[in-house]
Amino acid sequence: MLRVITFVALSVIFSSIAKSEFRIEKVETGLDIYWDSQRIAEYRHGNSETPRPYFANIHSLDGKRLTRNFPPIAGVDPTDHDKLHPGIWLAFGSLNGVDFWRNKGRVVHVRYVAEPTISKQGLTFSTEENYVGPSGENVCRAINEYRVERLSLSPHQAFVLKWKTQLKSDTTELSFGDQHEMGLGFRVATPISVKHGRGTISSSHGGKNEKGNWGRVGNWWDYSVTSDNQRMGILAIASTNPRPIWVHARDYGFIALNPAGVPDRPEDSLPAKPFQVPKGESLQFSFALVFYSTEASNTWDSETVSKQAVQ
Repeated sequence: MLRVITFVALSVIFSSIAKSEFRIEKVETGLDIYWDSQRIAEYRHGNSETPRPYFANIHSLDGKRLTRNFPPIAGVDPTDHDKLHPGIWLAFGSLNGVDFWRNKGRVVHVRYVAEPTISKQGLTFSTEENYVGPSGENVCRAINEYRVERLSLSPHQAFVLKWKTQLKSDTTELSFGDQHEMGLGFRVATPISVKHGRGTISSSHGGKNEKGNWGRVGNWWDYSVTSDNQRMGILAIASTNPRPIWVHARDYGFIALNPAGVPDRPEDSLPAKPFQVPKGESLQFSFALVFYSTEASNTWDSETVSKQAVQ
């Protein structure tokens, strides 16, 4: 039996570049991803201080920084959660009693199931990981599929990172506990944040910023800023999930799309409701991660973009 949870976190990137292509450089701990000569993302397996895979230092195609510097730069960025919020990541505050969110457990890169490959469509690669508890016990196995592709959102050019993760244990059930730090997380660049910049969190249900979004179920959330005649941000879409998706949202620049049970009331710090996956069954997450930057004079409708993006 396959249980499917679909996350779509999407941001659209506009550029006037007519002839451009993706390029990768393989490094010891992951990949550097380029759009022409510009590095737009870093994929890392993890390290001793952030022992799980993540994407960091994301930029738009026109060079706008969209996730916080990693590591954060004192005097430029707030330095809270410096080892927990690398950019974009998947983690669980309670999985079989292990806190992978706060790095009490490790997500260990085993191998590339499919080596990074560039084609006309973009970049693809797949990885195998082991979720390892603090005593060295294997909690579960993960297979991840990543695709970085051009995305046509007329009249603009865009690209999308599609990320599918399948979790499975053949020895025990998987138990997701009562944490609100669960699921797909991202940390926006400091100027985009509500608290430290001039940003706004908007959503499909009409909520605004942390107070109007925390603990509420929705289809999309747009963390963005308009400054110097530019609008930029991250649009996160979660519109096709069999489980309701709610957000743990913070004005200081953070959002997590949480697949655990929705709190009884949308009040800060209420715990999610636990759920279990039986031994031998798979739990699959599918989401997309992209970023956007456009002139402020361009019409931007998050609802319309969210629908176009998941067609």
